[in-house]
Amino acid sequence: MSVPQDHQNTTAAPRSSSYYASLKLSIAETINADPHPDCGGSEMKVFMDYARFMGSQNPHPFRTMSALVGSTGLSETTITKARNVLVSLGYMIERGMSEGVKKYELSNPPNAVARSKKSATARSREFQSRKTAKTKMRKEMKAAKADPLP
Repeated sequence: MSVPQDHQNTTAAPRSSSYYASLKLSIAETINADPHPDCGGSEMKVFMDYARFMGSQNPHPFRTMSALVGSTGLSETTITKARNVLVSLGYMIERGMSEGVKKYELSNPPNAVARSKKSATARSREFQSRKTAKTKMRKEMKAAKADPLP
């Protein structure tokens, strides 16, 4: 009989600190590139504060509200909204409590990666379109200079 993955008693070795550093950077880059209108500077500040405390000894970081206010410089209301946005977009997943404070798993959800790649592709197309328009306008101006009106 097969035991579901989440119910298996596994003793996996802790991941290396380079794994967590790479994961944090990858998620931060995705958040930064996310075109979602609610994903901005305050969300990045809150994410980075949690990320500073994620590592092999603590894969599910937790931060008190007072610690978040002190380290981010944001108000409690802004932090709560930013954290809710990060949870709703899948960047943070609630993983229980520790010392009366919610713990979160930091995640790079596939739909967010797709959103940021799609956005990057759209920005690239927009850049190419503007570049083509500028080139066309320069050619037209050059042709107008070479062929003065009678």
